[in-house]
Amino acid sequence: MVFPRISQRNRLLPILIIPFIAQTTIVIGLVSYIYFQTSKRTINDLAAQLRGELTARIERELSGYFTSPHNINQLNAAAFIGGELDFENPQNIHQMFQQFQFTPFLFSIYCGTEKGEFLGVGAQEFGGKPYLQNLSKQTNYRFHYYNTDVQGNRLSFVADDGPYDPRSRPWYQAAVAAQRPTWSEIYLDFATFLPTITAARPVYSSDGKLLGVCATDVSTPTDFRQFLSKLQIGKTGQAFVVDTTGRLISSSTDEPLTVGTGDDSVLLTAQQSESVLIRDTAAYLQTRFGGWDQIERSQQLDFTLNQQKYFVQVLPFRDTHGLDWLIVVTIPEADFMAGIYAQNRNAMFLMIVALTGAIAIALWTARRIVRPITRLSEAANEIATGELSPAIAPSSILEFQGLNIAFQKMAVQLQANFQELQKREQEQDNLITAYSRFLPNQYLEFLQVSSVTEIHVGDHVQQEMSVLFADIRNFTSMSEQMTPRETFEFINIYLAWMESAISDQNGFIDKYIGDAIMALFPGSPRDAINAGIAMLEKLKQYNAQRIQQQQNPIEIGIGINTGILMLGTVGGENRMDSTVISDAVNLASRIENLTKEYGIPLLISEHTYARLGNASSETHSFDCCYQIRELDRVRVRGKSENVTIYEVFDADPFPIRVKKQEMLEIFETAIIHYRLCAFDHAEILFSQCVAVNPGDQGARVYLNRCQQKYYNFQVTMLETSFALIKNPQQFTDRFYETLFERLPQARAMFVNTNFIQQKQKLWSSIELVCENLRRPDLLSGVLKGLGATHVQYGVQPEHYALAGDVFLATFAECLGEAWTEEVKQAWTAAYATIQTLMVTGAEEVLKITREESAD
Repeated sequence: MVFPRISQRNRLLPILIIPFIAQTTIVIGLVSYIYFQTSKRTINDLAAQLRGELTARIERELSGYFTSPHNINQLNAAAFIGGELDFENPQNIHQMFQQFQFTPFLFSIYCGTEKGEFLGVGAQEFGGKPYLQNLSKQTNYRFHYYNTDVQGNRLSFVADDGPYDPRSRPWYQAAVAAQRPTWSEIYLDFATFLPTITAARPVYSSDGKLLGVCATDVSTPTDFRQFLSKLQIGKTGQAFVVDTTGRLISSSTDEPLTVGTGDDSVLLTAQQSESVLIRDTAAYLQTRFGGWDQIERSQQLDFTLNQQKYFVQVLPFRDTHGLDWLIVVTIPEADFMAGIYAQNRNAMFLMIVALTGAIAIALWTARRIVRPITRLSEAANEIATGELSPAIAPSSILEFQGLNIAFQKMAVQLQANFQELQKREQEQDNLITAYSRFLPNQYLEFLQVSSVTEIHVGDHVQQEMSVLFADIRNFTSMSEQMTPRETFEFINIYLAWMESAISDQNGFIDKYIGDAIMALFPGSPRDAINAGIAMLEKLKQYNAQRIQQQQNPIEIGIGINTGILMLGTVGGENRMDSTVISDAVNLASRIENLTKEYGIPLLISEHTYARLGNASSETHSFDCCYQIRELDRVRVRGKSENVTIYEVFDADPFPIRVKKQEMLEIFETAIIHYRLCAFDHAEILFSQCVAVNPGDQGARVYLNRCQQKYYNFQVTMLETSFALIKNPQQFTDRFYETLFERLPQARAMFVNTNFIQQKQKLWSSIELVCENLRRPDLLSGVLKGLGATHVQYGVQPEHYALAGDVFLATFAECLGEAWTEEVKQAWTAAYATIQTLMVTGAEEVLKITREESAD
């Protein structure tokens, strides 16, 4: 019986308790959340309202301070025009004196004429005693100070402050340039070093002639700072006023508004403030708007700093005379949220109390239900373990008592069938074990069947896998020295050593082919590589045992490729077998054959290498996993394109492995020179590899090739151009058409020939020649053998020249524009060699034939 798999098992007691607790928690948490969010929205609304009211109050206060100076200037201008101001010899300045007395935040009140005269009231320090100030022809245009009485009458001379020309002063020139009442830029007064701004008004006669300028110096009032500091701006909020350059006009803090001393004093900017809140708010507004002069309207903002939220209100303060300041109020959200957080803590405490009560009630209720169910569960477990006569206590609950009776009846029935079931299960296990030794269980999983009896001929599945081929080197010569019995024993011992290396790496053996092994790895290609390394390590252990038994050690070659495979069953009605069909399998077998040529035990294809992941296109190495190096680009039989193969040398003897790793960069550089046909440079580098590591068979193979000077530009061009022919049938059809056109008598040689097979043979012969262009020793034998074979079909040595012309013409037609002069010369030279070797083979056969005829 197959039981459904349950991913997670839970006890009944928590199932009964948790929903009750969860419901209580959700309700309390939801109420708390809604309360918190509602309170937060209310706080935001209150904060917005408070910010608006505070900035409005500050605006009204500033308006009261900065409206009076222009009104005073207007009155003094009227007195100026009416001739009430005596600039030459002033004895009384009652009007200006009264204005100064009743406006405590003014520093000076004065007028200057176009003649350079000056008359005013001012103090030498803010809040100090007022003096009459005069400059005229009578004072020789020097700035004089005089004492006054309470009515503003001039008394004694006080001081001479030197020459002075009001017409050259910024306040005078600004009013004349504006031709209307205006404000100067804010500056530090030279006497008090307080932030000061001047209200100036040009005075014109009835005919529009400029008479002079009346002005009033306004220092930032101390009581305005006191007003700001007394505002209820939350608990830790701040308010401040800046001009459009960011200079601090006033603030609710008691910090100085200037930095430096004496003549080096300058106005403090908001971002230089000692108050962290003012400084951070200024930095935020500067970043947000890109400049203070970009703030055109009242705005309510908020920003977060150090996980603390702040509410900000910024309000432009402007008048019709050019005053352009900004009022800023900033309040930390924490000033409002403290009460909310306290309420949340209370709510959390109540929730814990409610949860505790809910748990207690739920436990009491659940235990009343769970206790009888637990007794039934224990009885069921006893039955499951083979105790078919469990002791079940009676229950007062009718439903549970009915279950008790049912359990007892079930136990009787189960006891009767239990022994029979055990017997059948044992037989089934034995059968499955026997099947699995002939058909891997993985096949059943891939075909999605639970038993071998469910498999049918033609069942198949497509899946990407890695294929491993392993073969014993020189097995044929070894077997010739053993009896059949000894051969079987040797193979079985060897395969037993190798089997665990494959299965331990999540692979399975698809089939044994004599001494060869074909294994599949459905998971990561790393499994296949790990298995290959493990096989080589086990081979070392096996060889050590053979040496102890005075037997020769053996060598194996392993080739690995990764690709899409088709797994399934083939056969007929009475006999079927599992098989794997794929071009990837053929390539793995070809790569295993290449291990013999290179003398390297473990090679993988570019497809396996690409799927390893984390590959570096520059170093071609997997430093975190394997020791791998690119070995060659080869074109195996049946392939029209080159395939890159890689050597995995993790299983090499330690000294060889270390030296290969040390020389890896030189080896790779040598291959680059080799592929660029720079054989002299390549030979030097490969010689270094062999000198440092004599056991490096890959470097030794390349060194031999370089020394033979066989790889050259012509072979590369031949391989490249041959790969451009994508339609072999078109090539062979056109070859024979052209041959029969130029040599009609050649048709007689193919009277009884299957032309489809003949064309296939032609293409296979061409492929064979191209495959062996880089193996001169093999190529010579192949071509001589072809020449010897052609003799029996009536081909004479003189026919090869004409066949060569047809061969080159067919190539030219199939390649089209790719048939360049360089390609033509390469193939012409290549065919001359091919023709020589084939004629040599043909003449050897003809010679033997003539000698036999003579005998």
